[in-house]
Amino acid sequence: MRHPLLALVIALAPAACAVFLVGCGCAAAQSDPPITFTPSSVAAVRTPAGCGVADPPYSASDVFTLTVVGDTSSGPPYNTLTLSMHNTSSSTTAIPLTVPMSSSTTAPTVQTAESDDSDITFSFARGTETTEVNGGLLSSVLVTVVSVPAADGQSLSAALAVTFTDGSELQATYTAAVTTTQATCVTSGIRKR
Repeated sequence: MRHPLLALVIALAPAACAVFLVGCGCAAAQSDPPITFTPSSVAAVRTPAGCGVADPPYSASDVFTLTVVGDTSSGPPYNTLTLSMHNTSSSTTAIPLTVPMSSSTTAPTVQTAESDDSDITFSFARGTETTEVNGGLLSSVLVTVVSVPAADGQSLSAALAVTFTDGSELQATYTAAVTTTQATCVTSGIRKR
């Protein structure tokens, strides 16, 4: 006597083979259009590693911060992307950042990601314009450092590929001329060397 489940498999086998050989005829899944995030401002700041030194020379321990601010017409808080890195983060290879897992399905106000060696950190602070970037959780962040300056006025540039859990993606390169802060010590979230 045949098992009822086996009879069902045998009965459905010709239809399954036809779909496999011919295709289902269904439309391919559409991916979300890329996110277009047009900043109102992009700023780059160097925080010297040395404390209390006037006009310190650039060093490998300096921290650079690139801040990208979104639409400011609706009032604060604004959607803000912040990327911080050490002066030695000059690889032109895409560096994957680790996005902390979340048990929540609701995106927090600030989401972060960090490289394994803590040389690069990324944060996305959600503003009042919730549709400007994405309302979901971060899934992955890739950073490619395009250029690191050797003096004030030169460009800090980084390409970001930020993916959200719904599959939408922000891919953009942001660039700004660097200025040095007059801070007395490194205050970034990046580990000081």
